[in-house]
Amino acid sequence: ALARLEKHFAATVPGTIASRLAGVCAAKAGRAKQGEDFSVRCARDRETLGWLDGAVEGWRQAYQLALRQRAFPRAVEYLGTVVRIHGQRGSRGGEADTRYELASLQTHVGQLKGALANFQDALAYWEETDDQDGIGVAWNGIGTVRVKQGRFARALKAFEKSYRIWKEMGNASREAAGLANMGLMHMKLGKYTEAASQLEASMQMRKSLGEEAGVAQSLMNLGLVRQQLGDKQGALDAYRESGMVYEKLGHKPGLAQCINNIGTIQVELGDYDGAAVSFERAIALKEELGERADLLTSLNNLADVHNKRGRSADALPILDRAIALADELGMREQRAIILRTRGVVLLELDKPSEAEAHFKESVELFERLRSMRWTVRALTSLALAQ
Repeated sequence: ALARLEKHFAATVPGTIASRLAGVCAAKAGRAKQGEDFSVRCARDRETLGWLDGAVEGWRQAYQLALRQRAFPRAVEYLGTVVRIHGQRGSRGGEADTRYELASLQTHVGQLKGALANFQDALAYWEETDDQDGIGVAWNGIGTVRVKQGRFARALKAFEKSYRIWKEMGNASREAAGLANMGLMHMKLGKYTEAASQLEASMQMRKSLGEEAGVAQSLMNLGLVRQQLGDKQGALDAYRESGMVYEKLGHKPGLAQCINNIGTIQVELGDYDGAAVSFERAIALKEELGERADLLTSLNNLADVHNKRGRSADALPILDRAIALADELGMREQRAIILRTRGVVLLELDKPSEAEAHFKESVELFERLRSMRWTVRALTSLALAQ
């Protein structure tokens, strides 16, 4: 069927129907890139014909296929085109919804300036139309961007706004999520008593709602607070309990995160061999899931622990793999984080000039991304290299 459609597509101008069907067939046949290419052709043809509803459908098909391939830069481009078409049509609701979706993706891949602008544009429309649920999720998205920028006080204010809206709406599930977000920000700001109180309240709400995955997430967050308080055993217990719940639910992404966090505790305890095993297990799970973006953190952690255990040369190929993957996925913040780690490894290998070049590039990237927390860390590393 795909071969026949391809033949028809080649002979048809503009070929919108054939290209759309060929895109679907190529995707179902496991040929996602070919399906994406057909969908792009379809969307462009429909725009040329002035059929904008059809063009939106084609661009969204291309977007989904790009996501399947973890081709995030192309996915961002396609959603941006959908935003533009909604603007041309005067569909402000569709534009706001798509801007929110685009902002969420941009946040994930580290395009923080664009994400913030799109969340704010969506927020403006939802405030104008008094869409309380939309206002709540927009403030939550803005808070998430502020977290990635290292602006925790601003993030807390945004999360407080979304929490109040969800509480007034009686949305208990989102209220629990809001409590968790505020707890994490209080932790980042060094207010550990408030953090523990809010995270505990979030966990109890989620238990009452029967949200086992939420309970597991709250336990993981409590582990983070205990880790910051220096209660390493308490943190380890929370991570392990969280991991048991995730394993029971068959929730492998959560389990992988717990195992990664256990590895960070083992590093703090000086158990570098145990940490390496944990990071390797987390990497295996993330590879199995195809979660290439999340894989970057564990690869960076594994390289760092190899460096700490005197195996700096073994760390370099892991970091090279991580940098190549970050570049492929268009994740600039992760590239900067990994470059900093690579600089630390190069210092250990007595290559200060190469290390300094890595630190300088990471500082430039963090400053461009307005990530204050990481900029400070990279500047500190640069000072040590000089």
